[in-house]
Amino acid sequence: MRPVRLSILAVGLACAPAFAADPAPLSVRLANAVMARWPDPLTIAPEKGFEYNTAIILYGMAQVHRAHPDPRYVAYARRWVDHYLQPDGSVDLGDDAAGHNFDRIQPGLVVLFLYEETKDERYAKAARFLRARFDTMPRNSVGGFWHKTKYPDEMWLDGLYMGEPFLARYGRLFGESGFPQQTAVQQATLMAKHTRAPGASGLLRHAWDADRNAAWADPQTGLSPEVWGRAMGWYLMALADVLDELPAAHPDRAKLLALLREGARAVRAFQDAKTGLWFQVLDKPAVPENWVETSGSGMIAYALARGAARGYLAADYAAVARRGLAGLTATLSEDSRGPVVTGAVEGMGAQKDLASYLNKKRLENSPHGLCAVLLAATAVEALPPVRR
Repeated sequence: MRPVRLSILAVGLACAPAFAADPAPLSVRLANAVMARWPDPLTIAPEKGFEYNTAIILYGMAQVHRAHPDPRYVAYARRWVDHYLQPDGSVDLGDDAAGHNFDRIQPGLVVLFLYEETKDERYAKAARFLRARFDTMPRNSVGGFWHKTKYPDEMWLDGLYMGEPFLARYGRLFGESGFPQQTAVQQATLMAKHTRAPGASGLLRHAWDADRNAAWADPQTGLSPEVWGRAMGWYLMALADVLDELPAAHPDRAKLLALLREGARAVRAFQDAKTGLWFQVLDKPAVPENWVETSGSGMIAYALARGAARGYLAADYAAVARRGLAGLTATLSEDSRGPVVTGAVEGMGAQKDLASYLNKKRLENSPHGLCAVLLAATAVEALPPVRR
């Protein structure tokens, strides 16, 4: 294996002490707890391979590293990525060798992080390989990327986050300003247009099927039936992260700013007053079976905090994000390895009805929950102090 393997298996052994006794920021405590629970990152979701379930945790840790530099976080990410790199610069994508699956594109964000940190040319080659997947990605009748080959003509909000932040960041890092930036903006605007919930400003349905024949799709509109909280989180994070990569003078920057502001207003109206969190089905808090959900809440808090910090959103969104993180913190428990993230819904695709969205398992220390709290904590901790 590569030299990075040398001490990785010991990385997690000297991590955070008990949650309550550790004075470090929540983001650092949680990153250390990940390494303590999985000393080898290849054991987080080994059945998934080079895919987002592990990579979103590693990218959350990358954000922690940017705020609180720690070489262990870089080594931990290298251990996972290096396992999948091939001698020719390609990446082992398992049974999706063509790369027509956005779940296998999202780890490109970790690859780019490693290239920035190490300048190792292997990561540049891997990034170029993943970038090339976009050239043959199938598109539906309006030009939207299919979420996966097995979901023809379908666009999911999840997929916007899995693909476009990587593409936009790649374009900036490697000086390719045309296709990456143009495509990121195009896909975001198409997603917003075609998943828009009827009669709602800024709220988007989970998915849209251009040919309207998916089991979950309305035969008239092609829309999925509900506004899923985590889907809105993926979407808002994608907008905030793509905006970070666009030049200030980019001609389409105003389009993405308008979409982020519209979406932020919409989710702000549905923040739960009691907990500071957001519901699994975001716009139906009064349904008795509905429940506040951790991963979507963390993603929304991240996007609002990032937007407020960068000036994409009004400064008072920082308070909304802080309430969100406070609500997330209140849900945490602890064990000897550090914080335990609870209440995140299991992985799920577009569903056929409200009951199917609500009748889902809530998991402990799931990739989605860990990623969301890592990102939310890092973004909120970076906000300017509240003036008294």
